[in-house]
Amino acid sequence: MRTSKRTQSKRIRGEKSSGNVFADLGLPHPEQELLKSRLTLQIYRLIKARGLKQAEAGKILGIKQPHVSALMRNRSGSFSVERLMEISHCVGAGRGDYGETHAEAAWGNVGGSVSMWLREPCAQSYLTL
Repeated sequence: MRTSKRTQSKRIRGEKSSGNVFADLGLPHPEQELLKSRLTLQIYRLIKARGLKQAEAGKILGIKQPHVSALMRNRSGSFSVERLMEISHCVGAGRGDYGETHAEAAWGNVGGSVSMWLREPCAQSYLTL
């Protein structure tokens, strides 16, 4: 069997990213979308690290299991940034490696600052797990 050794050199056109895929795609409010994405990822990691089932996480967070499922699939569209920060606070049990709350860490990665008081929205104390 004989194959042609003709190779085609295709050039792939690429552009350097700004670091925010939402801005690169021209979506509205790209900083907010990036923050929501990072908060959702942080919530996912915290729920997994604690070994919580979605129903258990829902009880702790005061949300229904289908909403936890949406978060676990990176579907944060129905949640505000503030609510995602509260959820991160509840499931994160407070502070990260550098003493900041998990919400502050996510916000800092976007280049902002958190100077808001986080109320306790948790339906059950996360310290009793």
